[in-house]
Amino acid sequence: GNLTFGLRSTTDAQQLLHYDARTSFTYHGRKELVLSSEKDLSEMTLGLDGHVWTQLKESQWIDLGITLNQYLYNGDDALKNQTTLTLCPSFRYETESWKIRLGLKSDLAFGFGKQWQAAPDVEAVYTTGSHVLYARATGGRLANDFDRIGQLAPYAQLPFEQADATYEQLNVSAGWKGSPLPGFWIHLYGGYQQLRNDLIAIRDNIDGGTGYPWYQSTEFTKNHNLYGGTALRYSYRELFGLRLSALYRNWTLDEWEQVAFKPELELEGTLDFRPLKGLQFTAGYRHTTLSSDTYEALSDLYLQSSYTLSQVWSGLGVFFEAHNLLDKEYEFTPCVPALGLRLIGGVSLRF
Repeated sequence: GNLTFGLRSTTDAQQLLHYDARTSFTYHGRKELVLSSEKDLSEMTLGLDGHVWTQLKESQWIDLGITLNQYLYNGDDALKNQTTLTLCPSFRYETESWKIRLGLKSDLAFGFGKQWQAAPDVEAVYTTGSHVLYARATGGRLANDFDRIGQLAPYAQLPFEQADATYEQLNVSAGWKGSPLPGFWIHLYGGYQQLRNDLIAIRDNIDGGTGYPWYQSTEFTKNHNLYGGTALRYSYRELFGLRLSALYRNWTLDEWEQVAFKPELELEGTLDFRPLKGLQFTAGYRHTTLSSDTYEALSDLYLQSSYTLSQVWSGLGVFFEAHNLLDKEYEFTPCVPALGLRLIGGVSLRF
């Protein structure tokens, strides 16, 4: 579960100091049978995410980003509590044509993990008419908390040693966005990413043989990849919307096992239809080719719908989703078969 509160300053240009802050509480529980304890484990995270800025003179600002997280564990003495702090001072220059940000991200850890790491936070954007050119270099900490491990491989055991954060040492990219026709947008981009201490799901055989049963484990490694992609978007008034995207990655890893379940080519297309205010239908198809030919590509044909009950309350809505309409059999993550046709529905509340 997650609970978040936020506070921000007014948009008054005469105000000397501007701020935007959010505090959050997250709880994640799981049953773990691999670590030294067989008790239920829990992870509580207390977070603070803030941004403070002030204007030096026309077109120039200085910013300070602060992210503070306290991770508290119960259920096993092998899991150490941890405090992480990210500081990101930067200088911004903005005109009608240019937006430039020069910053440096410093990541500190106390109690567990590498104590200090740093990554760039630099961006330059040039706008002329309906065309945008940009280049950026970023990075930073990716916490390997219970939530990220669960997303990586839902049924994996925790690493035998507590997982330190994956660190994106560098993600440098450049691209172009343009609108050659009314309602039509194109985005072309490419880049290079380097990850340290990356957490990857791999296959291991628990009985020492070559067949099943299998279980999932996790392994730390260092990898980097070159990537390039494109996205096309078209919208007709508020009635129709079409989106197409493609992303290709060329991974460099030490061993075949580590690259097997990394996505190589990701394709997705969606069609939105909004016949009434607050009512939307979406049909989409997602196709992912893995880096290893040993495993089948992943695909998902899906339908989604949502309706905002504004006549009752502006923050009240209902939604419905249907996934894997082709009822295909494959593994989304190592050793985890897809669930086949699955339906999801619910109510959403926004305060």
